[in-house]
Amino acid sequence: MSDARVRNALHRARWTLALHLTICVSCGVQHGDRELVEPAPPFNATAACRPKPGAGTVPTFEERIVETGTDGSVSPLSAQVGSVDGDGAPDLLIASSASNSPDVSTPAVVTILRGRRDGLLETPGAPLEMGRGNYPLLVDVDGDGRQDVTNERLVAYSRGHGGLEQPVELDEVAGVMRWGSLDTNAPPDQFIVTSTGFVVRMGLGEGRMDEAIEVSLGRNLDRFYVGMHDLDDDGLDDVVTLDREHSFDDLDAYPPATVSALLNEGDGQFTDGVNPVQIPEGVSDRPAFGDFDCDGLLDLVACNPDDMLVRVWPYRGDGWGPPLAELHVGPDADVGGACAVAVGDVNGDGAHDLVTGNTVFSSDGGERLGNVEIFLGDGAGGFSAPIILESSTAGFAPNHVTTGDLNDDGLDDLIVLDPNPRTGPIASLWLSVE
Repeated sequence: MSDARVRNALHRARWTLALHLTICVSCGVQHGDRELVEPAPPFNATAACRPKPGAGTVPTFEERIVETGTDGSVSPLSAQVGSVDGDGAPDLLIASSASNSPDVSTPAVVTILRGRRDGLLETPGAPLEMGRGNYPLLVDVDGDGRQDVTNERLVAYSRGHGGLEQPVELDEVAGVMRWGSLDTNAPPDQFIVTSTGFVVRMGLGEGRMDEAIEVSLGRNLDRFYVGMHDLDDDGLDDVVTLDREHSFDDLDAYPPATVSALLNEGDGQFTDGVNPVQIPEGVSDRPAFGDFDCDGLLDLVACNPDDMLVRVWPYRGDGWGPPLAELHVGPDADVGGACAVAVGDVNGDGAHDLVTGNTVFSSDGGERLGNVEIFLGDGAGGFSAPIILESSTAGFAPNHVTTGDLNDDGLDDLIVLDPNPRTGPIASLWLSVE
């Protein structure tokens, strides 16, 4: 291995151990010798990419720092905007690791920050422990119009006013489970990975699930990434998987990977005929999806922390084509670090934009340099020069970014998590200012 590769790997390992970076060992649940990464919640602020001629300006943002409701013994790892109390105002869920060690089998804790439509969030309540498993997400499991907090093993039902009941066990699931919309009915459904294929359980409402439909593919889908995304805009979630050529080695780059998909035909039926795409060595396990060329199909976005390049692969209906964009992200430095990606519409022009949270090391491996960058999409697969946001927080080093309209102005805001060891864990909110 080259000296540069060793240096990058050692810096990445040091960063991971210190701050539990989500692109590495603290971002999933291990199954055997593989690491399964919890996908970021699907982008849902805009139903489809529909450019509005003449609309959209260069956005301006105001940063607000909020506490995550946890102390320095845990690290914030994922966030999601939703409605826990059903009042229509956007609430924020933050999931954190329950240990100061990069042991992904330790329990996760969640905090809920209730929204007030103006971008302000109420002080979070006491953290709720959600047990071992993939990071919790907001899903309306019982169909009462309020989103509950759930992972593959537990569910904490919302009781309104932002409060949550104590978690209860779901029906035993023998495998990795994802929630999604697999049919045209409203209740959420379950997609469960098995050793030879998968099992589908359709939601019946009130937290009840129909009998299992088992499908054998003759192969194991228990891969580094399993996500639910509506690739072809038919209202049904498809299944996306990412598989590495070999197991991850802390002293080497991320191995090359293959991204493939199962297209949902409804009623538990899937087509296993999508041409996979090969993504290069170094690309991390947390992809994002958006329709950047406005063809109604979801394109793949992933970041390589070694060279700090974000690539966009267009989806063509039967698989992903060659990258339509390669974007350099992060402050200038000669040592790679970390980059998180998200998709949203931050300027209201109907086209999907790309947001990255970036951290790099200085050349001596000491100082961390972090920022947030926005690439405005033009709806035809092109992107603007980056809009660079610098945080007021000393030692800012983002490890997760997501989008959502927190101040009810029709524009997506940014939620950036930082396990900052100097200040304690924070959520940096970048609110659009008209």
